[in-house]
Amino acid sequence: MKILKNWLVAVNCVLIFFKEFMVLQLNLNHYLKGKKDIFPLIKHFSGIRKLAFSNKARKFIEDYSWPGNIRELKKFVEMLLVKSKGIIDLNTVKECLNQNLNTMKDNKNDDYENLEFVTGKQYDYALKYGLPNAIDRFAKEIILRNLSINKTKTKTMSDLKISTRFFYSILKRVENERYK
Repeated sequence: MKILKNWLVAVNCVLIFFKEFMVLQLNLNHYLKGKKDIFPLIKHFSGIRKLAFSNKARKFIEDYSWPGNIRELKKFVEMLLVKSKGIIDLNTVKECLNQNLNTMKDNKNDDYENLEFVTGKQYDYALKYGLPNAIDRFAKEIILRNLSINKTKTKTMSDLKISTRFFYSILKRVENERYK
């Protein structure tokens, strides 16, 4: 955490110097991976006011995936500062996280870039059976779901922006699986 702070101070100095000449976008996603980073950041974002959490709330916060990463954590702390009085319980944490995710979705419209795209089960499946098999299964599930909604192959291919060749190769695999 100390290295991160020193790095951020150095980067901030460089950014101030180059502010007139260039725009630099930093991606800090990989800095919020460890559970031990979360509560120091919460303390930082809460400023002089100290937040106290119940054990269940603390455990939930540590286990939460933080799909919006640092930005989501900061908004979460801001909501807690407004809503909380005394020890923050699990219900308050879930309520604030739910509002925060809804705000992120509203602000992003159709941009799901900061939301977790791969579930834990999907990741485990890819590790067990390989990425190509996981991709095939994902494509198959999406195509079959859209086909059941649209009822027409042409509309499905159009909605999913896929080629006829790809569409029929997936359908052929589905047929082969049925007869195994």
